[in-house]
Formats: sequence, structure tokens, C-alpha cells
Amino acid sequence: MRINIFIIFTYMMMITPEINDIFELFSVYDFVGARALSSFMYMLSVIGYIYMGFIFAIYFNKISYFYFISTFLAFAALSIGSHLYYEKETYGHTIFDLLSIIKNNSNLTSNTTEELSKSLNDLSQNCKIVIESTQISDEYSYDNGFSALIRGHAPSVIETTLNYRFPVKNEELPYYNFKEEDQSMFDEFDRTKDPILFAELNKRFHEKGINAFILVGDIGDINYSEYGYSIYKKIKNPHYGNEYTIFIRE
Repeated sequence: MRINIFIIFTYMMMITPEINDIFELFSVYDFVGARALSSFMYMLSVIGYIYMGFIFAIYFNKISYFYFISTFLAFAALSIGSHLYYEKETYGHTIFDLLSIIKNNSNLTSNTTEELSKSLNDLSQNCKIVIESTQISDEYSYDNGFSALIRGHAPSVIETTLNYRFPVKNEELPYYNFKEEDQSMFDEFDRTKDPILFAELNKRFHEKGINAFILVGDIGDINYSEYGYSIYKKIKNPHYGNEYTIFIRE
């Protein structure tokens, strides 16, 4: 009984218009509220699964039927629900799209991210300070957090792109003063491939010790060799066609 009251009360506080204003206020960010709501739905699914098990065990005395029927109903509900509430602009994928992504990325990390990460780890010791766009993505319609995931296969690489979230505190390091405006400038260059913008970026790269960067898609008409950069490797996603180019300055 207490669990039921708790579920109803939590649902009202999180979902009911006007009443959920407190929940929205204390969530601060949309994604924080979304995560809390997801956790509640997971808990609701688990409790519902347990309740169904009790019902089948007590009234039907066939617990094996419960496992088969509940698994089938759960998959059917997720499949139908993902299509009913499918919004390309917001979420980008149905459950079948996500299953396809899992099939194409058996390690549950994007294969492209993994290959980029391993390639950067093979760079010489003089090319370990890297920057890339915060908008890198491949089979997902949202950012895949490459700047953080890269550390999984490239522990020796220094990611300046992470500075906006995990600031460097050692003032003696050249990239200590790498600011959000520097990252924003690079993001803009990655989108436009503007040669004037790159000339300014190159100065900042030298000041902050950045000696490698990654571009998404077309690399533009810039003669990067004039600035001392060369292409280290090109990586293309075989399933989605996205291409990434690693540039280094020895």
C-alpha cells in the first residue's frame, strides 16, 4: 500500500501540470528533469513487473507463462509507443532505429568514436593535445560526447575540448587558459571552414599548445600545410557515411 501511495504521489509531483512546477524549478535544467522522470518510469516498470509476477503466481499458478507474456507485452508496448510518440526533430529514433545502432556498434560505443580514439592514441608524443568540435556526432542525432569517450581508448591524449566542463587548474600548462570562446570559435570553423577564422585559430593553437584537431565532413579549401599541419588519418563511418579527418602538427 505504501508503495502505491508513493508512486501516485511521485507521479502527481512530476507529471501533473501546475503541481509539477516545484519539480521543474528544482531540476534547473531540462535534461536533469528528464533523467529523473526516466528513473521513475524504470522504477514503475520494475514494480509493475513484480506485481504481474505475483498475480500469475497466485491466480494462475503458472509463473513460466508470466515471463513469456510479460516479455512479449513489454516489447510490443515499447515498439508501438516509440512509433506513436516518434518525433524526428526531438528524439530522432524509434526503438527499431536504436536496435539497428546497437547491431552496428557491438561494443555499445560508436565504432567511429572508438576508431578515432585509437587513432589519436597512436599519435606521437608531440601531438597529444587535441581539439574537436563539441558537435561531433554520427549515427545519433545528438552529440555523442566524443571528447569524453575518447579517453576510453586514448588515455594519454589531452582533450582541450573537455576544458569547458572540467577546467584545468594547473596554471603552468599552456592550455590552462583555454576558454569557452576558443571552443566556440573552433565549432564555428568546423561548420564553415572559413580560412580567416582558421588563421586566428592557428594563433590560438600555438599559444595554447594544441597540435592536433579533428574536422567533420568536408575539410574546405584551406592549404593546411602552410600552417604546418598534415592529414594524419581519415575515418569514414561505413553505415552512415560521416567522415572525420585528423590533422596534426609535428
